[in-house]
Amino acid sequence: MQRDVKSRLKAILAELEEINRELNSKALEKALEFLKIALSEEIELKGYESFNHYIAKKRLIEMFGGNCYLESERTKISKIGYRPDAIIIRDDEVIILEIETDKNKALKKFEKIRKNYNKIISNPIFTNRKARIVFGVFDIDENLIKKAESIGIELYKIGENIEKIT
Repeated sequence: MQRDVKSRLKAILAELEEINRELNSKALEKALEFLKIALSEEIELKGYESFNHYIAKKRLIEMFGGNCYLESERTKISKIGYRPDAIIIRDDEVIILEIETDKNKALKKFEKIRKNYNKIISNPIFTNRKARIVFGVFDIDENLIKKAESIGIELYKIGENIEKIT
């Protein structure tokens, strides 16, 4: 993308974001997501992902480091009926990474993980490695925190900074 066009688009994006703060329009919010995607040359969104979901996933993956498999490709975990956003394999641990923009969806995934935990950790990638389940969430409340703690899930609040909650 030409530099001049890109700078014009960035100015338009900033103006539209300001307008949307007043309007709070879902349609304009979606348009803003697509404009952000158009401005980024390195984004590879999956079909269901929002721009915020993608950015949060990327930030957490960078934070943890290691070898990353997006949507459990090549790990075969999805064959048991559960497909995490990413699997991060480090020397002595495997991190199952989930990003949720909605706390109710996070609670549903908590339950799915709880029910399938033994099947998940029976995957060969967990051999001689500690399993960690990490959720990046945008919306958080006391119920979500209590449920995560009871299951052993690490919660990270996604905002300007990433804050570890549990």
